[in-house]
Amino acid sequence: MTGRLAYLIAAVLPLATALSCSRSFREEPERGCIQFNVAVAATTKAHDAGALTHPEDGVIGVWAYSFPSSEGWRDASGTASPEMEDEKVVHFDGHIWRPEEERLWAGGGRSMKFFAYSPHGRGGYDKDAGIRFDAYSLSEGEDLMFCETADLDYGSSLGTVKLAFTRALCRVEFRLLSSLRSDTELTVRKLTLCGMHTSGDFRSLPLPGWTVSGPAEDFLFFDGELADAGNAGHICGAYMIPQSGTLRVELTCDLDTGGSSLDGQLFGAELQADWEPGRQYLYLLKLGRDMKLTIEKDIYDNYE
Repeated sequence: MTGRLAYLIAAVLPLATALSCSRSFREEPERGCIQFNVAVAATTKAHDAGALTHPEDGVIGVWAYSFPSSEGWRDASGTASPEMEDEKVVHFDGHIWRPEEERLWAGGGRSMKFFAYSPHGRGGYDKDAGIRFDAYSLSEGEDLMFCETADLDYGSSLGTVKLAFTRALCRVEFRLLSSLRSDTELTVRKLTLCGMHTSGDFRSLPLPGWTVSGPAEDFLFFDGELADAGNAGHICGAYMIPQSGTLRVELTCDLDTGGSSLDGQLFGAELQADWEPGRQYLYLLKLGRDMKLTIEKDIYDNYE
C-alpha cells in the first residue's frame, strides 16, 4: 500500500502543479500589444454591406484608460490613468488596426476602457461628454463615427479590442412613385429640404445626440437630371445631421406627355423629421394624378 500511495502522489503532483501554473497564467498573463478589430454598425438590415467597413486609408483616434479591475470603470473613471490620448490607429491587415506606435496592455490587475472616433483630428473626448464633434457642418462631408468598449483586460480580450463604430450622422434617402398618366415622362431636376439645420455639435454621453446650431435653411439635396424616376425610382441619399422638426420637401420636375410639356414644375409636402444618430430613413414621395405630392416614411422593407 505504501508503494502504491507513493506512486499516486508522484503522479498527481505534476498535474496539480500544471493546473496551478495555468490558473496563475490566466489570472495575470504577460502583457501584450494592443490591437483593434474594427467594424461599422449597420443602420438597417438592408444596409449596403460596403458601408459596414471602415475605409482602410482612414485614421482612427483612440483614448484609453486603465483602472483597478475590482472597481470597474463606473466607480474608477474619476481616478483612471490615461494610457492612450488621441492615439492614431491605422489599418494593419483585414479588419485589424494598430496604433502607429506600439502600446501595451495595462498590467497589475488593471482593466482598460477605450473610446474611439473617426476621422482622426475631427473629434475629441472628455469624461462628461464622451466622444464629441464640435461645430460640424454638412459642407465638410465627413463620415463621423464613434464608439466605446466595455471594461477589458488582456486575458479576456486575447489582446484584441473590438471597435464597433456607430455613425454620428443619419442616412436619409428618397424614392419617387408617380401615379400620373402612363404616357407622362417625368424628369426630376431638384429636391430641396426647407427648414433644415446643417450644422451642430455632437456628444456621445450621456446618450448620443446632436445640438443643432445656426439658422434653419433650404438645403439642396439633389440637383441634376434624373429621367424615368417615377416607378419607385431612387432619387438620392445622403448623411445628414440628426434633428427633429417639420421640414418641407420641394420637388422640381419636368413633365412631358408628348403633346405638351411643363418644365420646372414645383411640388411640395411636409415631412416630420425625428432623426437619430446611426439610423437610416427612407421616404417615398408619391406624386398623384391630382398633381399633389404626399410622403410616406420607413418603407425600406418594401424594396430589395
